[in-house]
Parts: sequence; structure tokens; C-alpha cells
Amino acid sequence: MKKIFLTIKLTYSILAFILALALTSCMGQSSDPRGKYAELSAIPVDQAKDSESQFAAPEVFTSISALDKTELLSLKVDGTNEINQPHFLEAVESRFYFKIFPKSQKISDFKVEILDISSPLGLVSEKARIENSSRPGMFSIRWKAPKGLIPAGELYQIATMRLQTTVTAASDNNLKGLAKIDVINIIITRDNSVPIIVGKSKLGPNVDEGTIVKFTVDIEDKASLVNEKFPEALITPYKSSNPEAFRADGSSFVRLDASKNLNPERLNSQKGLWRFYFEMDLNQLPYDRTNKGKEDTNSNSVGVCFYMRFISSITTLSEQQQVCVQAQFQAKSPEVEIIENPLAEFIAQETGKIKFKISSENPFGEVDFKDPQKQVNSLFGSKEVSCYNEDKANTEKDLAIKICEISFKPSCVKKDQDKKITLKFENKMGFKVKSKDLEVNFKIKENPSLCTTSEKLKTTPQKVTKQ
Repeated sequence: MKKIFLTIKLTYSILAFILALALTSCMGQSSDPRGKYAELSAIPVDQAKDSESQFAAPEVFTSISALDKTELLSLKVDGTNEINQPHFLEAVESRFYFKIFPKSQKISDFKVEILDISSPLGLVSEKARIENSSRPGMFSIRWKAPKGLIPAGELYQIATMRLQTTVTAASDNNLKGLAKIDVINIIITRDNSVPIIVGKSKLGPNVDEGTIVKFTVDIEDKASLVNEKFPEALITPYKSSNPEAFRADGSSFVRLDASKNLNPERLNSQKGLWRFYFEMDLNQLPYDRTNKGKEDTNSNSVGVCFYMRFISSITTLSEQQQVCVQAQFQAKSPEVEIIENPLAEFIAQETGKIKFKISSENPFGEVDFKDPQKQVNSLFGSKEVSCYNEDKANTEKDLAIKICEISFKPSCVKKDQDKKITLKFENKMGFKVKSKDLEVNFKIKENPSLCTTSEKLKTTPQKVTKQ
């Protein structure tokens, strides 16, 4: 009798433990699963391809079990987000892809099954099926959405699909049999109408660094005629595939104009037309590159591109548009003008001057004649360089304009000579410095009245005669 009592007591203990484990496993589900997924897309069957490019970095796959096991957070899944959800047309079979794979090396195998599909009208009887792919952990779901799920007057309906993943093999026996349920949101549409770009304001072709350029794009979203959700804009990075024609990615410079209360704005002419207001803040542009991929610090501009597309109120995507402009750097090569003695003529033993005006096209530039004494060091004779900035009306110095003067007294020469030197001028703005080289041919004329024969001999190379 005592043995039977112990058996019954042990059976009750096992049942109590199983019941507690089952109750505990129901905890931890997210009440809003939509934010847990990343970029699953539905495509027609005849266009479906197993492509790794369809997937973004997955979010953490959280187990529904509340047991304190770090391995229960070891699964990841690629799913949907609000921009790119699985789409199905009524009565048209299609499929979408997803990935599930273990993070923990302890999990060696698992199975995935569809529990059910439901809509606001109830459970959907049309079954979907899971198909394996040649890639580990990658699956697709094939389904034909039945008619009758979309209410009259509506263009789409959202259904939910519940997927359960169960660990079937693991080196840790405590992990076997543990399950995870995820909910994927599916959009069912009557048609696949996409937004169309119908107009845009002029952007470029040339814009200036340091400025904010505003522009607009008008789209037609037919789905918004019966759906109150606003369409959206999507700006994506530009990727250059031609190293010999460099274009910088400008996606980070483009944003919606926050000064507009309604953005996008529904146009009065037609309810299905929308206007998006953008601004392009061109700040800290990268240098252009040579056809060998090296930075070209002497370039005055760089091509800037980005991709633009629009998302309809039923989350279908417009065609991708490439937008490019030529951005002019704030710091451009300075303009240099010889305003006195443009022929650079000097007479030996007489002091003469040549004067330059260095200016920046951009009024915020800082021009300079860097290391002038070093630059004129190759001239024979006494020389002195002086520079000053022009005054502004408010007595401040105008750093964008500088006057430089070279005072030069050539040494004696036996006959007229030409001396070519290259002078370098700079224009600085922000972190960029642009330079300009100017070749000047100094013409030095002999001066018999001031130069004695002995002085000519000192400054003129002598022939060496072999004995």
C-alpha cells in the first residue's frame, strides 16, 4: 500500500511540473510582432529567385519560453517590416522567403510549420505550404490568397500568419522540443498599383556646397483614393560601379523638409496626387576622385547622386529613380590677376614691382600667397614680398581678396635674360584648400650705365678653358 501511495505522489509531482512548464512557456510573447521582422518581400512565382540580397540583418528571434536559458535566444529570423511586407494578390499564387538559423552551436536541427492564417473575418481556409531551399535555414512560403478577404470599397487587407519553429536536435537535451511562435503580417491587395512620379521641381544641375537646396516631387498614388494612409518616400544610398566616373553618395544629405506642416501634402487638384517637400543640405562634401580612384584635391566640384523611390498607401513601391547633381565646392581655386607690371619687366640694379590680386569666387573663402619669400628665392637679386587684405566697408578685413606685391632689384646681367618661376596661390574654405599655379616669366634687361664690367663678370657664368 505504501508503494502505491509513493507511485501516485510521484505521478502528481511530474504532472505538476509539466503543467508549470506549459504555463511558463506562454509568457514572453510580443503583443505587437510587426517590429521584429526585417524585409521579407513577396514576388510572383515566375520571378522568384533564391537571392541572399533579399534579406537585411535579422532581428533577434526570441523564444516564447520564459525558462532561464541563454540558448533560448539563439534563433534569428528574417521577416517583414512596414516598408516591405509580403504581398499577395487575390487569387494569384505567390511566395515570399524567410530565414531561420541557430545562433547557438548546441542547436543542430529544427522544424518549421504554419499553424494558421487569419484575417479580421476569421481563420482562412486556404492552406499555405513551406518549401525548403538549397541554402541552409532558408525557406519560402507559397500561398494563393482567396477572394472575399478584402471588404467592399477597400484596396487591401492585412492577414496574419503564425509560424512555429521547434528545436528537434541539440547537444543539450534541455533544448529539444522547445518552440517559438512568430506572427508575420501579410498584405492582400486587389491590385498591385504602384505610385508614379508625375512631376518634380528643378534640382541642379549645379549646386553649391554649404547651401540647403529645396526641391519637390509630385507622385500619383491611386491606392490612396480609398485608403487614408499617407504614401512615403524612401531615399537610399548611391553605389558607384564605375571607378573611372566617380560619384559621391548623397543620400545622407537629403531629408524631408521639416518646415512643412503637411509633408507629403495632398494636392487640391486630385486626391490621388501628393507633393513631397525635400531639402538637400550639402555640407562637408568629399573630394572628387581621379580615374585611378585617388582623391583629386584640385577639383572644384564633385558629382553627387542618390536613389529615390516612393511607397504607396498599400506599401507597393515605385520605380527607383537616380538623382544626380554637380556640387561646386565652397573652396575653389583662387582667381589670380596681375594688376601692375603684367609683362614682369625689370631692369638690372633698379627696383621694380609686380602686383597680384588674389580673390575667391566665394566671399567666405580665405586666399593666400603661401611662403612667398621661398617661392621667389630663385630670382637673383634683392627681393621683398608684402601682402595685405582689402578692407571691407565695416573696417573688417576681406579675407576673400588679397593684394600681394613683389619688389625686385635684379642683379647685373651681361645681356637680357628671362627667368621663369611658378607661383602658388591658395584658397581655403572649411577643411578644403584649393590651389592655383601661375607661371610668371620675369624679363631682366641689362643696364650698362649701372653695371660695371666687374659686376657683370660676377653675375655671368664664365667659360673654363683647358690648358
